Amino acid sequence: MPSWLVTSVVVLYFLLPHISLRFSYLPIVSFIYSSFVLFVFFSISYVVLIKLSIRKYVASVLMIFTIAAAYGETMGLYYGRSFFEVTKSTYEALAAIFIFLLILLSGITTRSLTRAVVNPFLWVVFFDALYSIYQYLFVASYKELWFYEPLTNMGNELNSWNYEVTHGLFGGNYNGSSVVIRAPGIFTSPLENTYVISLACIYFFLKAIKTNTIYALPALFYVLVGYMTGVRTFFIGVFIVFWAWVVIETSRKIRPFFLFIIMPFAGILMTYQYLSVQGDAIDRSAAGRIDQLINIFDLMVNNPLGYGFGSVGIGKDYLFDSAYATWFVSLGVLGGGIIIYIYYWLSKQLVGCLTIAIERDDMIFLLTLVLFSIDLAYISQFQYALITPGRWYYVIAAGIVLNRLRMDKQESYLYVTKH
Repeated sequence: MPSWLVTSVVVLYFLLPHISLRFSYLPIVSFIYSSFVLFVFFSISYVVLIKLSIRKYVASVLMIFTIAAAYGETMGLYYGRSFFEVTKSTYEALAAIFIFLLILLSGITTRSLTRAVVNPFLWVVFFDALYSIYQYLFVASYKELWFYEPLTNMGNELNSWNYEVTHGLFGGNYNGSSVVIRAPGIFTSPLENTYVISLACIYFFLKAIKTNTIYALPALFYVLVGYMTGVRTFFIGVFIVFWAWVVIETSRKIRPFFLFIIMPFAGILMTYQYLSVQGDAIDRSAAGRIDQLINIFDLMVNNPLGYGFGSVGIGKDYLFDSAYATWFVSLGVLGGGIIIYIYYWLSKQLVGCLTIAIERDDMIFLLTLVLFSIDLAYISQFQYALITPGRWYYVIAAGIVLNRLRMDKQESYLYVTKH
């Protein structure tokens, strides 16, 4: 796969959803966006049908995934939701995982890994950071954010507590207002923004440790931008990632279950414990997390089989600030567990490739994805952003990296056998 095509896909997946939203009043824009998504989807699907036998180790996971998706769609239709609602919700909840599995099956890869995958991400996140700083300093109200009008015109309700705080690093913004914007950057949510900011932080901290300490400067720069988002889970996630890195560096044997299950879910439990202890002292946004958790447990007890796709989302019966809640309420205990298993399987694949990577740049980026998997497992409990570009980038990059390293391993084996 040519590197320019990989670069184009990475950049477009970051920017196109937001460009289409900004100019959603133009019919041609929505048409182009939909056409692009369908083109990529069916192109990868076509390649998979041709090369399915090449990646048999993924086929069983894809079959399990397909069963979970079909179950969610069936339940959604059973509860009387339209085919359009069910299909749209399925895409939002599962498309990122599906694209990842298709990439692995198709064998898409590139030799120019750094140039094709890493560099476009770094440029996009840099301009995103600059725009985040501008919003933090100069935007006086969340109603002035670029996406407020398009989203409200579509019937979405935006609340001030999700986008504003009454204090900031500089006391207030330069427009003279006492309110400071929780910077969403080029995205439509501060929570969504933290996906790419977290990934950049991890990458540059590893670069500083493994290559040159000068890379600590951009790492600290992105920590500052993370502060401007006003997302507390950003810093808790960074703390969890730090301890995960210590475990990886000091352990003789890496235990994926401890890294990807125990550590993030221990962080989730401690976060809720902190919120419950604070009581009335916490703000409205944090207090809502406790109410949502109680509501989720009630729904699961009443119907452990799930409510099907189309039940959770903006304008639907339920809406949660949690990717896990969306999966479990839609798919039930069994289906939600399958999705967790697939993410765990992906993380184990990344860890397994740590022994394959020889080049330093490959090792750094691979370790970045491993650590981000742990961070993602934590922050997904507190963020609804199922189709965030940060998650899309993660699965695209992970798929290409795994294929690249496995291809190198096969070629090394062939070279040894021939010589």
